[in-house]
Order: sequence, then structure tokens, then C-alpha cells
Amino acid sequence: MSIAGSILRMKKYNWIIVGGSFAGLATARGLPGKGLIIDRKPIGENETSACGTLIDVPLSFNIEESILQEHRDVLLHIGNKEIDFKTPYSFCVIDYRIFCTKLAGYSDFDFIQARVTGRKNKTIFTTKGDFEADIIIDASGWKSVLTDEQFPKNSYNTGVEVILSGKGEGLHFFYEGRKTKRVYWIFPAREKLRIGSGSYFGKEKIKESLLRFIKNYDFSNSPQNFHGNIFPFFLRKPVVNGIFRVGDSAGQCVALTGEGIRPALYFGTFLNYLLKKVLSKEMSIKSAQRVYANFVNRKRKYYRMFTFFQQYLTSLPNWIIALSGKLASRKSFFFFEQYRKFLDIKTLIKVLG
Repeated sequence: MSIAGSILRMKKYNWIIVGGSFAGLATARGLPGKGLIIDRKPIGENETSACGTLIDVPLSFNIEESILQEHRDVLLHIGNKEIDFKTPYSFCVIDYRIFCTKLAGYSDFDFIQARVTGRKNKTIFTTKGDFEADIIIDASGWKSVLTDEQFPKNSYNTGVEVILSGKGEGLHFFYEGRKTKRVYWIFPAREKLRIGSGSYFGKEKIKESLLRFIKNYDFSNSPQNFHGNIFPFFLRKPVVNGIFRVGDSAGQCVALTGEGIRPALYFGTFLNYLLKKVLSKEMSIKSAQRVYANFVNRKRKYYRMFTFFQQYLTSLPNWIIALSGKLASRKSFFFFEQYRKFLDIKTLIKVLG
């Protein structure tokens, strides 16, 4: 990776990716040709995620040094009830900076820290100049800055998080109820606790609700350095006007669970595979667009299922959710295994070579 600096004239590339987080870096991994990544922040410094994922994720990319803590239990708290979901595999909390910088190190590309101001055909306009490429990938997040498409208001969840000192075991989720449709989480990460709040009511200001949640615990330091994001969970069109979309730009975050890292890396890995074929002249861009769209759309039924579960479960009273959760916990191995297979990144990487 090289820093291209301030470039005020048109520069041509073989490929350009807007967005230097999980989706963009997975797509760029080892791509040949002259490439450019554009992001508003330096790589590894724009953390918006809770950074919890399956342990298969860092291990599959050989970035095990990013693992902060491994967890074998997922615990759901509803009222005064705690339901322990045992898992057949480990989850983990990762260090965002280490993971992203290591993933970026697998590739050779120019990097521009700039804001995208527009696009016309194959040209991207930024605050650091204009850039052109035949292959353009939008990994810019929920705003999807390279397209003008309007998205439904009910297609988003909101999350905000803070990191405080503390220790613990297991990934803890606290569901407040159908009146607020808010969920809170505590993810232990060695000497730190990642504490967050999420809303199933769409775009919503939830920082104050997180502060109220934190007051229930006795922490040695005060909350500061909040980070968060908007998470679209309806699958959007994977290709728009010749632009590939991946990650939150394509609405690939999962409803209900809010998982966004694994989908971004999963679809980014497959797109990376196709673009390598395009750049080596084994496949046309049009064919790659068609194959990528079909690949994403085959997962659409699963996304619809999670959207249904989010809408249905958050409409139920807490006692029914608690009872259902208790029954489901008896077969938690089965459910977690199906959840892993839905976006099996370990197998995908092995199959694609």
C-alpha cells in the first residue's frame, strides 16, 4: 500500500474502491493491476463496528493476532432472566486496527484520504482530485456514495458503542422490549468491555439510552470516544450502473443479529475472485457483474428470513421471547451451525483457492 498524497489532476487506474474497511479491503486483497482505495479516514482508524465475529473470520485470513478474546457462550438477558446459548464453535472480539492494516498489507494499491464529491460514468470526483477506472467498487457504507438510489426508511438499524475498562466472559445481549425495540451488548475484550446500544426502530439517536444502561454498572472510567453507525439490512442491488456494491453499501448486514463483518468479508472475497479473472482477461466485466449479482441474490431468502425474525420477535412481549429463547437454547448447537453455514467464509476461501 502506498499513500498517493494530494493529487489534483486526473489519474487513471485499473480499479478503484471507495471505502477502506472490511468490504473494501477484502475486495482489494491481492488484486493485480494499478489500484486505488479512497476513504475519508486512514485505514484502520474509522471503527464503527462492535468487532465481534466468528473466530473463523480472523483465522481464515491468517490474522489471528487481531483476536482480543475468544468466547464460547452467547447470553441473552430479558428482564431478570438469563439464557445461555452454548455454541459449537468460538466467537471472538477483534482489534479493528490490526485486522484492517494486516488485510491491507496483502495488497498493493494507492491510498487517498479524501471525500467523494460525485461520480460520472467511470470518473470519481474527490476533494483530492479526479480518478478514473474501468472497475469501480462502492464499499463506502450505508450511504452508498457512488449511487443516487433512494432506500426505504425502515431498512436500517442503528448502533452506538463505547469501550470501558473491565473484564468478563461471553457475549452478552440485553433486550429491552417491544416498546423501545432496543438491544444492548457487552463484549469483553481482554482488559476492556465493548458496551453498545442498538435500535430496531431505524435511524435513531440512542447515545442517551446507552448512557442510562451504563449507569447500572460500576465502571472505573467515564464513557468517552463513542463510535457507531447506521446498518442497512435489506439487500440492495449488488450492481448499479456498472458499479459493484459490497458490504453495507449493498445492504449486506444481517437483520436481528446486526452482523456486518462476516458478510462484508464473505461477499468481498467472492467479488475479489471475480475481479482477478476480469483483470487477467479470463472474464469480461459484464460477466463478472452478472455472476456477482446472482451470487448475492442466492442469499436473498436468508436475508428475508432474518428480516422477518427481527420484525416478528421485536413485536412480541418479553415473556414470550424469553420462553422461546429458553426452548431454542436446548438446540443451540443446531441453530448456530446453520447460522455459520449461511455465510461460510472458511469454506468459500478454501473453494476459491
